[in-house]
Amino acid sequence: MHSKKGSILKRWHSLTASPVRFREKWAGEYRKLESPGLYHVRCRECRSYDPVKQVCSIGFGTPLRKCVVSSIEAHFNDCNGKQVLEIGFGRFMLARNLIRRSGGTWTGIEPKVDKSIPSRIGKGCYGTASDIPFADDTFDMAFGIQSIEHWGQKVYGGTP
Repeated sequence: MHSKKGSILKRWHSLTASPVRFREKWAGEYRKLESPGLYHVRCRECRSYDPVKQVCSIGFGTPLRKCVVSSIEAHFNDCNGKQVLEIGFGRFMLARNLIRRSGGTWTGIEPKVDKSIPSRIGKGCYGTASDIPFADDTFDMAFGIQSIEHWGQKVYGGTP
């Protein structure tokens, strides 16, 4: 369970997320190629690591959540003109806010949304990873944040 302070800090981070600030923070190369197509960022080389204090500068969440936040900052700070799909959008709004603030169009699908809500670009609607309610090639990017492990699960009696 989140602490009240952690919840407030997480929401504040999402509400004040600045694409310009994050583009500056994540400019240049910050990841190392481990093998073809596989990159990694060591904590001490991450732009969110404060070498003076020797801690992550993301002020909320577990170590995994801090890495997720840093990854969102790094990858969604420049979506100008892009159509972006989030699969399993839930309540965490950092990626959604960055995509919109940097000029992209965020659309989300979520199995917990009422099926009667029409599917529209730029909104959140019902959908699953195996049943995306949009035509192929609609989106320039698609991602899931801490939802990929659920994509193969049955959702409300449906088949994954």
